[in-house]
Amino acid sequence: MSRFASAQRLLAPLSATALAAAAMTVLAVVLSLAWESRTLWASSGLGFLAGTRWDPGAAAFGALPMLFVSTVVTLLALAMAVPLGVGSAIFIAELLPPRTGAAARATLELLAGIPSIVYGLLGLAVLVPWLEHTFDVLTGRTILAAGVLLGLMVLPTVSSLAEEARRGVPRQRREAAHGLGLTRFEGIRFFVKRDAGRLQVVFLNLEHNLNRFRESIGFNLSDDQQHLVPDR
Repeated sequence: MSRFASAQRLLAPLSATALAAAAMTVLAVVLSLAWESRTLWASSGLGFLAGTRWDPGAAAFGALPMLFVSTVVTLLALAMAVPLGVGSAIFIAELLPPRTGAAARATLELLAGIPSIVYGLLGLAVLVPWLEHTFDVLTGRTILAAGVLLGLMVLPTVSSLAEEARRGVPRQRREAAHGLGLTRFEGIRFFVKRDAGRLQVVFLNLEHNLNRFRESIGFNLSDDQQHLVPDR
């Protein structure tokens, strides 16, 4: 038996072992979190998820305001980053000249590497005053500011991943589009855009950017909006 055949026989059990180890790790994390939070669940129950008051001194732990703000900020960021990211990826890959596209691609990769604290400072120094001046509000520290800031952080990553997905479009599909008489823009619409805009491209690195966002000043931009969830 050749070495290749021996290695191929070992591949299945090794892959199964790796999968089982990953599943056990996730299960251990879930069980650890549940055990450490048993006191909270015993005292508050589902009120922890539905409560609107957060006062550790009074043993009141209501996470609904934080869940509400996080959800709305994430949806605003996706609403801005997905169309712009996928559209810019298609524009760079399909319409720009190769040299200009390479420069634009390098710029996006540099933007993706900017520390989150820089985005937070720019939000406080530029975005918040602009919102106050443009919309004539008392403060620009709003959910809109946090959503726009997170969208800017996610945009380079979404565009880069969408552009990589675009490279995976088979050449035969493009040739078939031309053979059917489709124009260049129709081919982009029906073939390239469908593959470049897959959901996994959008959500692949969203969790990482959310963690970066919470570590930066940006998440504090929406702290004043927790009162939008009414008390019950």
